[in-house]
Amino acid sequence: MPLTVTNKIYSTSHAMQDTFVLDTLGKNKRWLEIGANNPVNNGNNTNLLELHGWTGVSLEIDPHFKSVWHGAGRRTDEFFVCNAVSFDYSQFCGVHFDYIQIDVDPTNSNYEILKKVINSGITCDIITYEHDVYKEPSHFKTDGYEFATANGYRRVIENAAKLDEPRIMFEDWYVSERVDFEPINFYEWAKPRYGKYCQNHYNLVCP
Repeated sequence: MPLTVTNKIYSTSHAMQDTFVLDTLGKNKRWLEIGANNPVNNGNNTNLLELHGWTGVSLEIDPHFKSVWHGAGRRTDEFFVCNAVSFDYSQFCGVHFDYIQIDVDPTNSNYEILKKVINSGITCDIITYEHDVYKEPSHFKTDGYEFATANGYRRVIENAAKLDEPRIMFEDWYVSERVDFEPINFYEWAKPRYGKYCQNHYNLVCP
């Protein structure tokens, strides 16, 4: 059954990461969400996925958000309150997550997490990797690219930006070799898909 628009929610995904994942992988999959934060607002990438049958593991350092997730009706049975940098990813050795989000503060932690996740034996089909190149040293982006590509992942969208603030280019998106997706400019990808599955909280402003 094809995926359809839902009127149940609006997406606050900053760069339509949820749409990218649904478009590429479909429904009823698994995520590893590193940097869960708010379950509905402030750039959440998994709320829409959950409505399409996805489940997964979510990591968040702020304990306050677990009760917020529960209050919002989001699943919390695989919600870990932890420091994502020191988290023991080896417990998931050999586990395949369809989508991995790497999005914590400070930005330099994301590269350390990327290495730990891949070196632990976890595999996935999509990684959204936050590098915050608009404000941080470019080596956070370059280091992530070199490590991901050395481990069999292809960068297919470079410098994904906040929908309503094009200058804030903050993520690169990677896919595994088994995913059929050719590299594309972020705005060429985003414009025809804006509002595809639900209303977007942020207006799409193209540079």
